[in-house]
Amino acid sequence: MEDQNSNNENYDGYGELYRGQLKSNPEQEVKALQEKAIGCIEDLDGKQRTEEGDYLLNADESIQLFTFFTMTAAVIEELSIILLSEELTDTEVSSTSSSAEYYESKVSQSQRQKILMHSGIVGPGTHGQMNQIRKHRNEIVHSSLQRKLVKDPDEIKGKINGGVSAVEDLWERVTE
Repeated sequence: MEDQNSNNENYDGYGELYRGQLKSNPEQEVKALQEKAIGCIEDLDGKQRTEEGDYLLNADESIQLFTFFTMTAAVIEELSIILLSEELTDTEVSSTSSSAEYYESKVSQSQRQKILMHSGIVGPGTHGQMNQIRKHRNEIVHSSLQRKLVKDPDEIKGKINGGVSAVEDLWERVTE
């Protein structure tokens, strides 16, 4: 069996995801992060709140949620690229690897998600969950304040569970 770290030239920065092939099950990774993220949300009762009523996260909680949303968004991006390159590439004309490079470098994640939905690869429910994760990831990456606050714990739990559901759906389609 090939050593999992022997192909580092294909490493693309997403933890255990390697361009061209997946070296681990990203669904399991996201589910492990889900448990920690949900735990942070469930522990918010009695926590300090801002004047507006938002929950103020401590550094560890903020990091757990940040990690979940950024990793889940990265996994969704990688699985989207794989699905598009495998499902929409005429291999008599082009290779799936050159298609993957195109989808990665020339097409935004928002556009990839629309293509996945409009081509029937994913349904509107998965598309909506993917959008929620992408938008929330963008909010917390670009705003240090958003990383430290939770307005509605139930809404965040819904986004976390929706992200896991989207990854499950995409992973199932990749492994069919």
